[in-house]
Amino acid sequence: MAHGLKMILRPHPGASWNLSLERRPRLIGLSILVGLLLSGLAAVSVWAIFIRQTADASDLQLLFPAGMLGLLFLTAGVHRFLVARPRVLLEDDKITLWNRGLNPWTSTVRVLRVNTLLPVQALAEARGLTCVLQPGKGEPIQLLLASDRAPELLDWLAAHEDRLHPSLRAMLPQLRTAFLPKGEWSRAPLDARLDFLYFYSLPFAFRSLVTKKPRPTEEDVERFYRMSRLSADFLYLHELANEVARLRPDFALPREDAFRIACVMRVKNEIEQSLRALEALQTREEIPAGHVERWKRNFKYKDIAAPPYSGIGARLLAGVSHYARVSPDGTLHTHDGEVHVEQFVAVRYAMTWLNTAPLEVIDLAGRTMRINQEEAATCMAIRLVAPHILHIHTHSYMAIRDRLQFRKLKSKLRPASQEV
Repeated sequence: MAHGLKMILRPHPGASWNLSLERRPRLIGLSILVGLLLSGLAAVSVWAIFIRQTADASDLQLLFPAGMLGLLFLTAGVHRFLVARPRVLLEDDKITLWNRGLNPWTSTVRVLRVNTLLPVQALAEARGLTCVLQPGKGEPIQLLLASDRAPELLDWLAAHEDRLHPSLRAMLPQLRTAFLPKGEWSRAPLDARLDFLYFYSLPFAFRSLVTKKPRPTEEDVERFYRMSRLSADFLYLHELANEVARLRPDFALPREDAFRIACVMRVKNEIEQSLRALEALQTREEIPAGHVERWKRNFKYKDIAAPPYSGIGARLLAGVSHYARVSPDGTLHTHDGEVHVEQFVAVRYAMTWLNTAPLEVIDLAGRTMRINQEEAATCMAIRLVAPHILHIHTHSYMAIRDRLQFRKLKSKLRPASQEV
């Protein structure tokens, strides 16, 4: 890589499929709205032409709202298309990124030198696994690993192994093995495609494909749960955690999630029950044993201080700047005081179209700390510095598609278990 490697990171077919499944409910709703609008225009046209017979060229102005709406959606679609395909230049000592969106207020070129980067980490999201490049100063950059040029990007990361976080360093061999080239995706075996979707964290596509497996295993159930928690509504996730815990008694993650969600819902009996279940676990995944011991003492003596921005005053003064700066040691610095991430169990951020929802960080007692400045960046920083905090989602109380997928998977699992 003496002269550098310049390329466009286009989403892998598996990532594109995952995105289409994620957007499908919204596209259906949008299609219904557009259909109603076009039906109204057609009704007005029929009334003017055939009933009143007063149509003339001036009636074409009725198409102006539809044209403006179509232009708006076309612009948004082109912007999303370009943003999802950044251009990067990989060199020995730096990486250069060109933003390809239509937003004129964003920087078009970012140059990150390797010697100024903080440890590069991986972050699993609903859109896929991303690597987070954090310069010493400035905003971090996320690059989707589930792209058609993933091998070249992984090679560049491996060449700077000393700048990688241990968790990402341990993932590199699995990501290399599981990668499927674009031309082999459609004809690859089912298990190979499932491995790619799982290791590159593409939850919607994984859950849809694993239900087509004729004989799923208990490991598939475990993977299904790990993928579900990346995007599922937290009330459905609470139900799913209890069900998976019964199917997989040695699987620690559902019990950890059940405790954290019980704290969010403030159900005292369930908090105590799930805390006892956490103590009985031999191994843990995200919640360290020291946290469980301290949390038990906090519950017993009720000595948990209220986090900043969690009172009634924060709600009344919602327009005031409620910010938080995240330190590498896990301290959240605010103008209302400091608090450590060890006190919190969950973080919730609703990514709305106009970006008006505050970031909510929830502690052991269910109290919510609300942050309304740099919400997305703060949410990412908290998740990176505190893996024990559960990223919960709020979509709907129904989760029909998720329930049907798990029911289908479980129905195929029972005969396989009985045969053994």
